[in-house]
Parts: sequence; C-alpha cells; structure tokens
Amino acid sequence: MSHRPHPSLSLFACLVWALCAAAPADAREDEVVRGEYLVNLLGCGRCHTEGHLLGTGPTGPHLAGSKVGIAYTDGDEDSPPGLVFAPNLTPDDDTGLGTWSRRDIIRALITGVGTDGHQRLPVMPWPNYAALDDPDLGAIAAYLKSLPAVTRRIPDTTRAGDPVKHPYVRFGIFVFTPFEEEETGTESPPGQPL
Repeated sequence: MSHRPHPSLSLFACLVWALCAAAPADAREDEVVRGEYLVNLLGCGRCHTEGHLLGTGPTGPHLAGSKVGIAYTDGDEDSPPGLVFAPNLTPDDDTGLGTWSRRDIIRALITGVGTDGHQRLPVMPWPNYAALDDPDLGAIAAYLKSLPAVTRRIPDTTRAGDPVKHPYVRFGIFVFTPFEEEETGTESPPGQPL
C-alpha cells in the first residue's frame, strides 16, 4: 500500500514555500525603494548626474557621473584650480561601481575611501553620511547596485596648476570677506548700523 500525502497538505507546503521565497525578494525591493528615497533626499544626483551642477537640470544618464568639475582649490589666472569630478555611480564594471561590493560602497559613504584606497575630498559630504545608520547605508548600496549599468567615462582629477580642460563650478569651500568690520569697542543698539 502506497502512502500519498493529502492534496491539501501539498498545497499548504507549496504556499509556505512561495511565501518564504517571496519574503526576501519583497525585503530587497523595500530596501531598494528606501535607498532610492535616500539618494534623492541626500541630493546625490545633483553632482553625479550631468547638467545639475550647471543649473540646467539633468542632461545625462541618472547618476552616471558628471564631466563638469568641482574646484577644490582657489585658482587664479596664473594657476588654475584643482578639479574633482563626480564619478559614475551605476554598476558598470569598467566606469562605475560594478566591481564594488555593498561593503565597498558603504565604506566609501562613511569614510570617503574608495576601492583604490584614496580618500575623497569632503566635496562629497562623506563626513555627514557617517551619521547614517546601517540599514540606511545598506539601502543606498542596494539601490546603487540595482541601477542599470551605464558605460560613461568621467575625467580624472585635475591637480591645482594643471591646465583645465573641462567646465567647472566652485562652491562650499571658500571664504569670502567683501568687507571688514571696524572694531570700535562699542556696540550699536539693535537695528542700528555699526
């Protein structure tokens, strides 16, 4: 006599298996959605998408880097500034983060150190990202790894004093003092000029 499981038992087992298999996929999908939200909230595309740095809106593939440099020194007519370029964050193996693990991405986010061992300048606000919690960092990494890979070469860093071959912007790293306050030793009443 052969023993066969009851058909409803087989159906129950299939349902449990399907739910268990779907749960990790749903969790990954939720993590990617959270990562997309955080990448947008943190403004990553403002530097890592062509066009935004010039105020024109996106003119290149989303998060595939920018060929507009960001000055990291204060150059002049005789000595051009040093420039950094926001790299391609898509998972392209040759020009993006394709060979980076989630751990590599998280390390770069919180320490500014890439897979080449080089520390990024604080133009990329990695010191701020160090305050993100582990689930949020993982979500950002999951989102970046989920993007379509875009092959797009971005210029290398230009050292200060080297010829500038690309447009660039300046922001957030310079102190401007258009005037000097006189030190009189007395304070003016509120609302009155010094």
